[in-house]
Amino acid sequence: MRCQPFISCKLPANRPNISNATCTTKDRSVRLNCDVYLYDKSPPLQDVYWTKNEQRLDIQGSGGKYSGVSPDDPSLTINNVNEHDAGNYQLTAINSVGPTKSDDIVLGVPDVVLERTNKNEDGSHCFMITIKSNPAPFFVKWSMKDKESETLQQINVNADEYKGTSTSFPHPMLVVKNPETLENYCFQIEAKNVIGFTEKVIPDETNPVIRISDDNTVENLNRIYERGSRNIMFGKVFDELAEEFPEAKIGRLKDLIQNSCEVEDVTSLKQANSARDCFRILKSENIFTPEDVIFVQYLLKMTECEELETKCVEYAKRQNARYYYEKPPGNIIVR
Repeated sequence: MRCQPFISCKLPANRPNISNATCTTKDRSVRLNCDVYLYDKSPPLQDVYWTKNEQRLDIQGSGGKYSGVSPDDPSLTINNVNEHDAGNYQLTAINSVGPTKSDDIVLGVPDVVLERTNKNEDGSHCFMITIKSNPAPFFVKWSMKDKESETLQQINVNADEYKGTSTSFPHPMLVVKNPETLENYCFQIEAKNVIGFTEKVIPDETNPVIRISDDNTVENLNRIYERGSRNIMFGKVFDELAEEFPEAKIGRLKDLIQNSCEVEDVTSLKQANSARDCFRILKSENIFTPEDVIFVQYLLKMTECEELETKCVEYAKRQNARYYYEKPPGNIIVR
């Protein structure tokens, strides 16, 4: 009886993996939450620490300003938060293989954006706002004043004249029933968080890019391009992935898609001649969407298209789309 030789294969060790960072607020304290994962048999953590604007924070020497941060719970708590705590925060986790850094968490005053204005058939105007704020605001208020006056007074959102007005985060709304009110008064929205506050005047006469179109809608075109519509950015990354995917790997791409049993239209898949055709099928079956790129990320990884996978992940991070952190089968140590 012949014995087969035993081959020992040592798997490469991995750096730590870090989850998406989140921010929560309690009273005047802010907690920056991150989980650090170690793959099975990966070297243990050697150090975890936070930086603010790329400078390492001294937790022990902060006089109680900062607390937390350990290998078991790397989350950072910032106490008695004020305007001086604005900045970019990042967690670093290190083992003997190397360091891993989290995405930045940016703390700052609220960003108030006038998304659009609708002019309704009854002559009323509706101003729709988006507030982007980390940490979340604890106070949102609408005020108004005569254009000849400097004194602001808070709007009664329950009054008939402003019925439909709301201060709900993240999309407050101002409704003005009487068009003459807009001619004689200006309005202001104030959003406040523990870092500070932002005030925005409505309508903003210093912003010439707001225009009223023939269909009674108002669009701030500069804002549309500035914030980068998710659909526009998805179209861009779709085109780049389809254009740059190696032609030599299309057969492998089709096999991976078909063998995954995710696609119902197998006939169209078999007739596909390019990566663009494959991605179109995935999009038509809602497998590859502006909100979810997990399956395409998996395909790019399996076909060893590292640069394209990076583009896919970068899109997901910027647009808050779903993507995955790779976690191989087996036991995972969560820290």
